[in-house]
Amino acid sequence: MSMTVLNKLNDVSIFIVPLLDDNLLYSDVSEESGFINAYTEDINRPSLQNKIFLMYDGSTNTKESLERYIKFEKLETIYSKKYITIKNVSYIIYCFIIENNKKAILEIINSGKTTNLQLRNEILQFWLSHENLELVRRLFVDNYRKGEPVKAVLPEEDYYSYEDFLK
Repeated sequence: MSMTVLNKLNDVSIFIVPLLDDNLLYSDVSEESGFINAYTEDINRPSLQNKIFLMYDGSTNTKESLERYIKFEKLETIYSKKYITIKNVSYIIYCFIIENNKKAILEIINSGKTTNLQLRNEILQFWLSHENLELVRRLFVDNYRKGEPVKAVLPEEDYYSYEDFLK
């Protein structure tokens, strides 16, 4: 994943995904694994609170995507997996529970920052080979973008009526 790809990721992917599960690796959220982005809300399932949603391209068929698929089947932090279609493109949505580092993750979601230096370092280490000045500023300059929430809403999935399936 090049710096330009890291720049395409939203703040949820950059600042929260590294804290979701100790077993998550950079390869699990690489372009090769089919990773698209991460979200704090699912417009299709608003009842799911305090969860993080990772979106993957449902058509990616690589060694990395298979390894991620197998690994995610065993993760205890995954609440659910759902196959959806958005604008006629298939995706897999993994819903993660945020019990690990819950306080820090909620702090990041609400204020754009964490005061926990160890977690700041974890985030930086996760993206180490792709770090950029924006990432370092956001993590270590206390007033830089302070108060900017880190949130993103999963796009609405396509609607299919029951009758469409009967045809």
